[in-house]
Amino acid sequence: MRNRRGAAFRPRPLANRFGEVHIDGKGERMKTIRSIAICAVFLAAAGAYASCPNRASGLIGPSGITSGWYDTFDTSCASTDASTAEMSCYTWPSNSFTSSGTYASYSMVAPTGSGHTGWQVSTWVDFNDSTAHSRNALAVTVRVWHNSSISYSSTFLFHDGTQGTLECTRIDSSGFTVADGDTVEVIYSVDNYDHATIRVSSPVIFEG
Repeated sequence: MRNRRGAAFRPRPLANRFGEVHIDGKGERMKTIRSIAICAVFLAAAGAYASCPNRASGLIGPSGITSGWYDTFDTSCASTDASTAEMSCYTWPSNSFTSSGTYASYSMVAPTGSGHTGWQVSTWVDFNDSTAHSRNALAVTVRVWHNSSISYSSTFLFHDGTQGTLECTRIDSSGFTVADGDTVEVIYSVDNYDHATIRVSSPVIFEG
């Protein structure tokens, strides 16, 4: 799998799976965020749009990433209770999370002929918390559904106010395997208690 990471764009992922997260006293917050993600799973189907995603190939993203096939989403494609805004850099639309217990979920069905290893998700994040509060937190999870069961799940980012600022920071998942007809879902789960700025771009899903 090619490395699509921008030179200055990747903080170290802080969690792997919702069922396996144990981070120094943050268990209660992760339970809350896990519950939000589970709710988003059931709401995603109702929020799906026939025109989503947009499938293309070539260059993508602020960094000019070279790719084969990839899928992008407008914020209107999301099942979400978040508002919309622009990222701190570029003019990409984003989901803006201004309260606790909010989420955004994007999903797509893998086209015929696209199933193989090396799929990857990228997203860009703005996170600014002047209070450095641990209760302001963002988790990003990718899941693959195969025959109505989860075949892969990974929380590839967990970030809270104690961990500093992210400014249009690119976050990449690890590679994963998808079969034709599988549903790929990306879930953003947020708690925002103290007026932090938490914005995320809609995901880019690379088909390997």
